[in-house]
Amino acid sequence: MTLLFQNNSELFSRLNEDLKSLQTQAGTGKAELKLSDSYRDVENLSASEELRAETAQFIVNSRRVQTDLENLDFTLDGFQNLLVRLQEAAVESGSGMLSSDDRSRFLATAQALKSEMLDLANKTDSFGNPLFGGVSNSDEPFQQNSDGAVNYLGSAVSKEVKVSNGLSVRQNFSGSEVFQKVDGS
Repeated sequence: MTLLFQNNSELFSRLNEDLKSLQTQAGTGKAELKLSDSYRDVENLSASEELRAETAQFIVNSRRVQTDLENLDFTLDGFQNLLVRLQEAAVESGSGMLSSDDRSRFLATAQALKSEMLDLANKTDSFGNPLFGGVSNSDEPFQQNSDGAVNYLGSAVSKEVKVSNGLSVRQNFSGSEVFQKVDGS
């Protein structure tokens, strides 16, 4: 990602210098940018502006993707921490010496961890789009129904954003891909 950013920045700087040179030449009268006399120069100026705008958009996209992937990484770390806490509670609750109050406490702990996981599964990116919703427009791709079951209402296809010519990067993930394709029990 850093090399891509550096290459785009260098290209942007070079194009900016070329544009300034052409503008200076036209402004001082050294070069006249008439369509009939200097079609090539006008064409180059136009192409340079288009490439400059495209490169600037690629840089914006790259920064956004980097921010969103950092947010995604932080969210997945949160899941890992919750799963460790759930595993610890499961081990502790396996004791045959527990009272009904102890078992109720472990049930409440498990329900609280489930709620936290649901909140993380519905976390959003920098533009308010669900990290795990794919291309769907669902604000909350994971929803819990009245019996406690969680349903995925998002898309199976993830969003991508273009960061250079010919290179797109995932912007989010499909919740079904991340949470529902887990092997084992």
